[in-house]
Formats: sequence, C-alpha cells, structure tokens
Amino acid sequence: MVTKKVLIIVAICALSFTLATAQDSEEKTKLVKEFTLTAEMDGLILNFVALNNKTVDALFSGSGKYAIRARANASTMFFVQCVPDRDIDFNPEFRFEQNDFLIDAKSSSIKNFKAGPVAKGTRMEGLVQLSRKIDLAQPFKIIDTSNEATAEFQLSTETLDLLKN
Repeated sequence: MVTKKVLIIVAICALSFTLATAQDSEEKTKLVKEFTLTAEMDGLILNFVALNNKTVDALFSGSGKYAIRARANASTMFFVQCVPDRDIDFNPEFRFEQNDFLIDAKSSSIKNFKAGPVAKGTRMEGLVQLSRKIDLAQPFKIIDTSNEATAEFQLSTETLDLLKN
C-alpha cells in the first residue's frame, strides 16, 4: 500500500529532476551562445558554433556525438546553422584565415547544407571542419569562397575560460 509520505517523496524527486533538467538546459543554451559567431555573408545570416567537448555535448545526443567530438578535437570544427529569409543559391564552401595563413575547410550537411537552391525559410544545418586546428584565442576570418565575403572573429577571454572548467 502506497502511503502519502511515499507519494510526496516521489513528487519531490520528480520536481527536483525537472528543475535540474531545466537548469541544465538553460546552462547548455548559455554555453552554446558564448561560442556562437554570427556572420552576414551575401545577405545570409550564418551562425557558426565553435565545437569543443562542451558545445558538442550541448548540441548533439546519441552515439554520433562521440564521432563529432573526436573530429572537433582533431581539427577546429564549427556547427553552422541558418534559415534564409529569401530564396538563395547556396554554396557551403568556406576558407579560414588566421595570421595571414589560409586554411581550407570541408563542409558536410546535417540538414539542407549543400550546394544548390534553397527555399526561403528552409532550416540549414551543417558541419565545417578545418584542415587543421586554429587558435581560437587569436582573431580569425571566415571567408565564403563563392563571393569572397568575410567575417572576422575573436572569442573573448571569458568565453575561452569556459573551456577550463
């Protein structure tokens, strides 16, 4: 027979789990925002999230996240997301520049992140992996190879400190 005490304890445990999950979700969202770099290239707003062990855990689930984490540890990698506000002809080819060195990158599609026409409002997600590691503490440029549009970034010291915890 279940007593009131047992039901109250179960309810408190469930509430604690829900609050912990909500807090964990809020922390993950904040972490991802810290590592997100927004670039406007040819009228398209692209969000580049620098991938590391913490952002991979926040963005991906299941066994696939371990493969992404391994790739992100081997070379610098970004999760890219955008939703065009008009019909576009998209080319997911990017290069990076740091300290006057050009670095090639390879894109892979998660969702609609491939060359060709993309309709307005279509969610696009992909991964961009650089051919080598870059120093995220130093400024770097992302170059859209289709039109040579560039965006320059440097992660803040506060953001980089999040990797130490």
